[in-house]
Amino acid sequence: MFAADDGEDQGDERDLEERSDDPRQPGAQGAFGVQARAREQQRGEQVGERQELLGAVDRVGDVDLAFDRFVPELSPQQLKDLLRPVFDFDSHSPVDAYLETVPPKVKDAIKNHQVLVGMNREMVLYSKGRPPKKDREKDGNTEYEEWIYGEPPHDVDFVRFVGDEVIRVETMKVDGEKVVRTEKEVNLEPQPTLADKQEQPQPRPANAPTLRRPGEEMPNASPQAPNPKVIAPPTPPVSPGPTPNSGPN
Repeated sequence: MFAADDGEDQGDERDLEERSDDPRQPGAQGAFGVQARAREQQRGEQVGERQELLGAVDRVGDVDLAFDRFVPELSPQQLKDLLRPVFDFDSHSPVDAYLETVPPKVKDAIKNHQVLVGMNREMVLYSKGRPPKKDREKDGNTEYEEWIYGEPPHDVDFVRFVGDEVIRVETMKVDGEKVVRTEKEVNLEPQPTLADKQEQPQPRPANAPTLRRPGEEMPNASPQAPNPKVIAPPTPPVSPGPTPNSGPN
């Protein structure tokens, strides 16, 4: 028999004493039966509260379509058009939105919960979810991380990463067969990083709004040398020449 601490209440003490009873002793089964029934009753109350809460949420989300006099015959597309101001039928889930950004081969593999050599970590997470187990090992001078999916007596997959890329997929079958894939099955184009995007200047639209006055340059604009003014050389003064003598009339 276990004794409860002085700071615990009497209910915790009774519960601790009941759990410490040997099931083989007389009367122990009855104590466990009472405790089990109490727990079942508590679970039933919690389930009832959840159902009431879900019912309230469902009632908040009700949408009514009101028609004049009678309900016309509607096709599914016409019903969607009527409900489109309320519901966005074109929205995609996060998984669907992500699948639109990957190559078709990777998209099919993710839908079938498969891993291809050459995938990155994000793709494997979308395909298989978070791994229950991870191991970090070293093969010579190369450090790698292995994600393990599944447990015997089912198939077990060992997905090996070097950096962010899958370089090996090993599957242990139920019948003991081992399948190893190391040949690259998908080539991913390197995605531009944030630094690369910042290095590439974006052209400024000609009609972009600005607070500068007409003729005022940007603060970071390179100063431009003023246009040199061409000054014409001065015209030399014309000296009067000798006046020819006029003959007698």
